[in-house]
Amino acid sequence: MCAVGLYVRHQFQSVAKQITTKQPPIVRTQPQESRRKCVMCNGTGRSTVFNFNGGKGTPNTQPCPTCKGAGWVDNPLFGR
Repeated sequence: MCAVGLYVRHQFQSVAKQITTKQPPIVRTQPQESRRKCVMCNGTGRSTVFNFNGGKGTPNTQPCPTCKGAGWVDNPLFGR
C-alpha cells in the first residue's frame, strides 16, 4: 500500500512539474500536413548503418534512403 502511495505521489509531482514549467513556443518553419516524419530515421534525415563484418568502431550514418535525407515522407492519407 505504501508503494502505491509513493507511486501516485511521484506521478502527481511529475505532472505538476510538467504543467508549471515554462515551455518554449513550438515554431514550425513550414506546414507539414501533407508530409509525415520518416519512421526509418525519425525525421533526422540520416540513418544508422551497422558494420556486421566484425569490425570495431562506431556505427556510421548515411542519408536515409526512405526519405532521401529530408526527414519527411509524403502522407498517403492527406486530402482523403
